[in-house]
Amino acid sequence: MDNSDEQFNTKRTLKTSYLLKRLFKYLRPHLGTFIFAIALYIIEAGLAASEPLLIGRVIDGLSQKITPELTREMIFSQVSLYGWLYCGVIMLNYCIIAYLAGYIIQVMSQSIIFDLRQDVFDHIQHLSIDQLHKIPVGKWVTRATNDVNAIMTFFSDVLIQIIYNLMYLLALLIFVFILNWQLALINLAFLPIILVVAIVFSHFSRKRYREVRSTISNMNAFLSENLTGMETIQVFNQEERKKSEFDKINLSMKKAHWGAIKIFAVFRPMIYFLYIMAVLSILAAGLPMVKNDIITIGALYSFYEYTGFFFNPIQNIANQFNAIQSALAGAERVIKVLDTPSEIQDEIDAKDVGRLKGKIEFKNVYFAYKDDDWILKDVSFVINPGDTVAFVGETGAGKSTIINLMCRNYDCQKGEILIDDIPIKKITISSLRRNIGEMLQDVFLFSGTVKSNISLGDESISDEKVREAATFVGADRFIDNLPNRYEEVVNENGNNFSQGQRQLISFARVVSYQPSVVVLDEATANIDTETEVIIQESLEKIKSIGTMVMVAHRLSTIRHATMIYVVDKGVIAERGNHQALLKKRGIYYNLYKLQTMENNMVDDSNTVKIA
Repeated sequence: MDNSDEQFNTKRTLKTSYLLKRLFKYLRPHLGTFIFAIALYIIEAGLAASEPLLIGRVIDGLSQKITPELTREMIFSQVSLYGWLYCGVIMLNYCIIAYLAGYIIQVMSQSIIFDLRQDVFDHIQHLSIDQLHKIPVGKWVTRATNDVNAIMTFFSDVLIQIIYNLMYLLALLIFVFILNWQLALINLAFLPIILVVAIVFSHFSRKRYREVRSTISNMNAFLSENLTGMETIQVFNQEERKKSEFDKINLSMKKAHWGAIKIFAVFRPMIYFLYIMAVLSILAAGLPMVKNDIITIGALYSFYEYTGFFFNPIQNIANQFNAIQSALAGAERVIKVLDTPSEIQDEIDAKDVGRLKGKIEFKNVYFAYKDDDWILKDVSFVINPGDTVAFVGETGAGKSTIINLMCRNYDCQKGEILIDDIPIKKITISSLRRNIGEMLQDVFLFSGTVKSNISLGDESISDEKVREAATFVGADRFIDNLPNRYEEVVNENGNNFSQGQRQLISFARVVSYQPSVVVLDEATANIDTETEVIIQESLEKIKSIGTMVMVAHRLSTIRHATMIYVVDKGVIAERGNHQALLKKRGIYYNLYKLQTMENNMVDDSNTVKIA
């Protein structure tokens, strides 16, 4: 079972009744419109069901013999009446009522899916970082697009078709019983058989369509991941291996679709066979009745038509089973997402806070990503407002985990974290993160413009503030040289900018929001020396904004920090400023010495090359 199965328990089947109940929540605001559309469909079904009766009346009229009491003109008048009535029913039904009903349903279904899609995206946004990382991006995309579109088909087509065909069946039953109750019972006798076949089909087909939706999700996840990492695939010459992996996923999708097709291929011929048997039964019972003048030839023709019409709704529902099962499978996956609570939530008594002073305190904090595999063990420290504090240590020591706990991307299992002496869980997540500006090593830029990436579309941040933030961090030096300056287009993930430029835009983004706490998680690890110098200049300025917390790989960037915490195997092993830690000749001293040696080796190597 993959991570998505574990997180959303996709092996557990939700009852259809529960799925419909949840979906009805989105239908409720449009209930009046829906009822009006249903009324139109009932009228449409009744008019459509009257068509064979009117044709039968025309046939009976044409088969009448001319007598002194029944002249040719009288017969022609009677036939014309039913003929024109039949034409009127056709025009009214299919040119007016069907159009209105279809238009109303389509508008309603688009509104419903708009609300559902909004809820899905909003819910995904509020899941924890850990939950989001457990599922590949492609699977999230599938849930928000393909699965939601399957539900849209349910509202716009499947649901209304089911209701219409049920109303149509009811109208047909009424008309056939009016014509002749004995022949009507023959038609009715086939209904339980059809229902049993349909129920059995539904049981097997839903399982198959759940597999289909799962394979689509896997395919999207694979494509999303590998298209994003295509450069790495090509650099390491892994095209053939990835093609082999794709072939396996593609084959599983083919098998899933083939399984659904086979079930449907058995169901449709079975329904058609039942239809043929019903027609033969009607003719076998009806022809002697015509011979004995119990019913007219027109009535028997009407019954023949009604038998076909009687099976048409069943066939239509059968044709909709593909969409029904796909919609239910999609609804199941979407509802499971909506039913999954975020692991990081506001406490009941959590409060919004204004601008924080920036005091941060960890009290005996323990944290593990899984079970008792502690990443942090009994970590305690205090960061005073306005301090510049750095965390250093080897990879995997727990530095970034401390940052994540500060931002409440995760919650600690033991101990307590306080901001301005307030337990972090007593502060609403939105107001907490409003006070924290985080600059990461891997910068993400959105498609748009330089300006929109700095302000993130926040209208409260004016163009002037955007320019001030860019100037503050030194990003204006390259932005002013762009053809369109702040309106320069940013491609997907900012791939038309260098790593250093992306970092500067990200830094300007943090500054534009004027946070109380600025967090830099190895923000200078992958940039060139020139950009690092620019950022170092900005760091001196940003100290005036508030508390600064840094996770640093390059120790040269933190020499002027108020306090440096050395994290080793999940504990604070050393603490002090740069000079004090060097004097201890401990872990920090060894790290600094090692980096100094590496830098000297690089300098010597460059010197040789130049020579």
